[in-house]
Amino acid sequence: MPPVLTRLLAPRGLHPVLALAGGFVAVLLAQRLWIVDPGVEYGGGPIGWLARVAHSVNLLFHEAGHAILMPTGWEALILLGGTLLQLLVPMLLVGLAVRERRPGALVVVLMLLSASAYSAATYVADARDRALPLITGDSDSHDWGQLVYEIWRAPGVEDPIALVIRALGIAAFVAALAVCVLAGRRWGVDRRAEAVPRRLGPYGR
Repeated sequence: MPPVLTRLLAPRGLHPVLALAGGFVAVLLAQRLWIVDPGVEYGGGPIGWLARVAHSVNLLFHEAGHAILMPTGWEALILLGGTLLQLLVPMLLVGLAVRERRPGALVVVLMLLSASAYSAATYVADARDRALPLITGDSDSHDWGQLVYEIWRAPGVEDPIALVIRALGIAAFVAALAVCVLAGRRWGVDRRAEAVPRRLGPYGR
């Protein structure tokens, strides 16, 4: 990505107003996904639309995980690959945003990771009931239903796995809020620091 476009889309600083807006959106998205929990419909309004966009992006990564591991021929790994890639891609994006010190981008990908973890945890927990609507329309193709009850033959193991993934999602949400607060405060400090040399003049007087 060209440097100018990178600076526009993911600036190193985060204006306090943008930080406040980012934190507000993060809270609304988390409340919609983690508390209201309207299933796969995600409700209406802008936040519902945002949740559906995040779900669509994560679903793309999920299906890509199956396709990438298909040549291995290992059924368990192919089934597991969808959830793994769905979580791994946002985590890699988080690492990239941290390395590049782009707090705005970091807030976005942390929210994406939180939404991805919500989706994955809901899917894992559904292994027993297989009640979620699948894109195949066939409950027998439920990844975690097959893994837990047909391949691993370990009924109940889906609950602790889902709990761990939920913890990851909540941690990502809390981290997004922390970045908003810290980046917003840092923006003001940096601007004040830049203003001091201009007031002092070229010789410090």
